Amino acid sequence: MKPAHGLPARRGVAVAAVVAVLAAVNLAVIGSIRVGADYQEIAALRVQALRSMYAAESAAMASAELLGEGLPAPAPGSLLRLPGADGVYVAAPTPDAAGEIVAEGRAGPARHRVALLVE
Repeated sequence: MKPAHGLPARRGVAVAAVVAVLAAVNLAVIGSIRVGADYQEIAALRVQALRSMYAAESAAMASAELLGEGLPAPAPGSLLRLPGADGVYVAAPTPDAAGEIVAEGRAGPARHRVALLVE
């Protein structure tokens, strides 16, 4: 029988190559997951920004509707609860006076402020 010279060395090189390939695949997967998580976070922030904008607009329009009917606007600091967001009444004139209606929408970290002039 002939001795198998060099066979253990070839096996060692093959094992090292397999480990290197698996490490490279692992790094590629981790990198793609991180990129996907960043896009997901950006999308969530955009949704919250839109919710805060619509909440501010809703609160301002509700206050304008009340003033248009001759009723007092909600007190500053009052909340308008909406699904996923809150509208906060910041300022409003009395029903018989001109002034500015200010409302702020809040959804998560997003804030949006709307001001309407009433004549």
